[in-house]
Amino acid sequence: PDGNRILFTSTTGEVDDKNKTIIINVNGDDEEIIIEGAVGAAWSPDGNTIAFFSYGPKISEDLRKIDLHLLDIQSKENSIIFTMESKASSGLSWSPDGQKLVFAQGDFTLRNIYILDIGTRELVQLTTSGLNNDPDWSPQDDIIVYVGYFEDGTSSFFLIRPDGSCKYEIQ
Repeated sequence: PDGNRILFTSTTGEVDDKNKTIIINVNGDDEEIIIEGAVGAAWSPDGNTIAFFSYGPKISEDLRKIDLHLLDIQSKENSIIFTMESKASSGLSWSPDGQKLVFAQGDFTLRNIYILDIGTRELVQLTTSGLNNDPDWSPQDDIIVYVGYFEDGTSSFFLIRPDGSCKYEIQ
């Protein structure tokens, strides 16, 4: 958030290898592995917290437990703030005020966009159809952009307000 460090997730691609979420200075020094096994990590606007997903055991052939975590950078305290049953989650972005998270959840043919209020743990579904991925919050806090995939394999960017109104395809 301050432009001095980079957060990224890395894996070797080996079957049993766990993803490693790493913080590194922009000049390439002070590399620190802060999380192992995380999926999709995002830094809070104030730089104090990292949100990430972890996949738990399969519940059935189609569902698995997915936990949404918050990790305090200073204390390294990790807390699970929300648990869902889904096949996959993708994209994770903080609202500019740091009070909400937006992400995609579903399977490989139907994935919707959701907002989670961190304080109340209220989950709001923004989309109701399609394969939607990688939502990101605008700095002005009034628009969320995401990628929507069509049945023919093409994709497009969509804009939607955080209340679910005014969905608009960018052409």
